[in-house]
Amino acid sequence: MRRALVLLPCLVLAACDTGSVSEAFDADVAPVYENLPDASVADSDDYRRQRARLVAHLDDLIGDATAESARACTLLPVGLKACGGPTAYRVYARTAPEAGEILQTGRRLVALDDAAARRLGLTSTCEMVPEPAVVFEGGRCLARYRTE
Repeated sequence: MRRALVLLPCLVLAACDTGSVSEAFDADVAPVYENLPDASVADSDDYRRQRARLVAHLDDLIGDATAESARACTLLPVGLKACGGPTAYRVYARTAPEAGEILQTGRRLVALDDAAARRLGLTSTCEMVPEPAVVFEGGRCLARYRTE
C-alpha cells in the first residue's frame, strides 16, 4: 500500500507532463489565449478570407526568424480548433522588432477561429497537433517535428 501511494504522484505527474510545452511557453506567449480581441465573421467565405490574410501576415512578420541565440527562439500556438488546442505552431524570435505584432496577430487568429466556431457552428477533429521542438540553427529559429 505504501508503495502504491509513492507511485501515484509519479504517475499523476507523468500524465500531466507537457514536455517542451512548459519550456517553450514563456510569460510572453502564454497569454495568446487570454483576453482575446473582438472578431466577427459574416459567413464561411469571409472567415476563410480573413484567416488566409492573417496567416500570410503572420508568416511575413516571422520571416526567416533570425536570432542571435537559441534563447531568443520561442513557440507560438496558432489558431484554435473548435474542440480546443491550436491548429498549428510557428517558431519566431522573441527579440525580433516585430515580436509584439507577431503575438497580436496570433491572438487575432485565435479570436477569429473562436468567432467562426461559434457563429458558423464549425467543428474540427479533436486530435492534437504535434508540438515541434524549437531549434536554433544557422542563426535562425526553426521548428523540428519528430519523424517515426
